[in-house]
Amino acid sequence: MSSIPTPDHLFWPTPAPVTSAVTENGQLRLAWADGAAHVFHPFWLRENCPCADCLHPGTREQLLDIRDLDLDIQVKRAEIDDEGAVCLRFSDGHDSRHHPGWLWAHGSD
Repeated sequence: MSSIPTPDHLFWPTPAPVTSAVTENGQLRLAWADGAAHVFHPFWLRENCPCADCLHPGTREQLLDIRDLDLDIQVKRAEIDDEGAVCLRFSDGHDSRHHPGWLWAHGSD
């Protein structure tokens, strides 16, 4: 999973693979192979997008100005790619790809 970026360049172990990624009332709900489930707020996910447009690839300095985000942003599409990353499309048209271990560590149920 080294090709899946994280917002902090740290290693995040993935205790269990993601088995489903669905949108629910604009939020992201993940289910894990061990039976755990986590819900993620769309604004937080968008703010923490690890793509090169949102974070400087070398310094990890945030390039996205969160004041430019719509407070009512929603996750419109969620899927799991071939590497196990969670890929999202937001209501502002932005796409992001999140490391499952990073999401596991920051998830809430």
